[in-house]
Amino acid sequence: MPRTVTRYGRAENTGFAFTRKRFGVPTDLALGTRRARAAALLTLALPGRDGSRALCVVNFGSRDMELPEHRELLLASGPLAPGGALPQDAAVWLRA
Repeated sequence: MPRTVTRYGRAENTGFAFTRKRFGVPTDLALGTRRARAAALLTLALPGRDGSRALCVVNFGSRDMELPEHRELLLASGPLAPGGALPQDAAVWLRA
């Protein structure tokens, strides 16, 4: 079974079918690392201690996206784009 970074960094989508998973498929390690980090952020739970709520935002699109209104940036999978936008293949946890 390939490691997460390798699987997320493949140029072609091999899905979850084990019969379609092939060794030797080219892997973009930078892309795989970004996507694996975003996936790991989805599994985190950061409850608000003051009654606020934690919000996870993931950008799977092809363009940067503006973040929703929030009080605090808790965690990011990588640097934000200029102007504080969320770049593609990135995730953030926000305190709303």
